[in-house]
Amino acid sequence: MGWLKEAVEYVNWGWNALTISAMATFFFSVLQGWGMLKQSQMIGKKTKGESVSVVLYSYWFFYFVSFSIYGANQRSLAMLANSFLWVPCLLVLCRLMKFKKIKKIEELTFLFFCFMPMAMNLYPDKDRLFMVYLFGILIFMSFQPFEIWQKKDGGAVSPQLLATFFATGVFWFIYACYIGNWPLIIFNPLACLLIYVTFVLWRKYKPQTAIN
Repeated sequence: MGWLKEAVEYVNWGWNALTISAMATFFFSVLQGWGMLKQSQMIGKKTKGESVSVVLYSYWFFYFVSFSIYGANQRSLAMLANSFLWVPCLLVLCRLMKFKKIKKIEELTFLFFCFMPMAMNLYPDKDRLFMVYLFGILIFMSFQPFEIWQKKDGGAVSPQLLATFFATGVFWFIYACYIGNWPLIIFNPLACLLIYVTFVLWRKYKPQTAIN
């Protein structure tokens, strides 16, 4: 209970930008989770995870686990709530590993990413390490549009999930500005730009069966 009273949302509760953006991030975290569940359902015998990046979801999984540690350190309920997205990330990975042919490099990157939560727990300058992790997301998010462009196929990529992540990034930017979290302030506009590029490529190469 003492930790809850120290949370930034509790301390700054009221009709202000932080409270509104925090509530929005809670809402969009639920939508992100739902979107990931829908993404996992799109991966099956017919669509075997084409154009869905194993490396990206591996990174996201360990990032969200690390984010729970960072969120607790920052006394942020919004960050802790968002960190639970490791659960649907894991479901997507399980479906990819079941239906998609996994390359050796993808297996090795998964094992390498295992050390991310341990590093976040032990490294004293968590803001700096968190910034490194966020730029890692940008790098691995670029795998998604690259895979679509390379194969000229939208595959099993979910446009609803892209839209949800874009909207979430907008509210995370507002939230970060209010609490002065510089890693998130830098990251979210760049992430939104990359998501937009991914969506444009998906629109160009979307499967004929995709819903307009």
